[in-house]
Amino acid sequence: MQLNPYNTQEDAIKFMLAHDIEPVAASPLGRSGSKMGPQPATVLTDEQILVEIAKQHGKTPAQIALAWGLARGYTVIPKAASPAH
Repeated sequence: MQLNPYNTQEDAIKFMLAHDIEPVAASPLGRSGSKMGPQPATVLTDEQILVEIAKQHGKTPAQIALAWGLARGYTVIPKAASPAH
């Protein structure tokens, strides 16, 4: 399921955990180039809070978004935007 800081799927996660189903975060960085979140919408990895946290820890915003899912106990499967990735 699509799980990321803008799409937390709280009800689905509660159900899954209550039934011993492992949450798997597909699109943990959002869809490539898609804008989401509160208005004005932004690309997830351009979100200011992720950028600030990334700078504090010497990481990229993408690494912070992936760590968010891992910290919540999800299996995180990022999607490559190009064959080179």
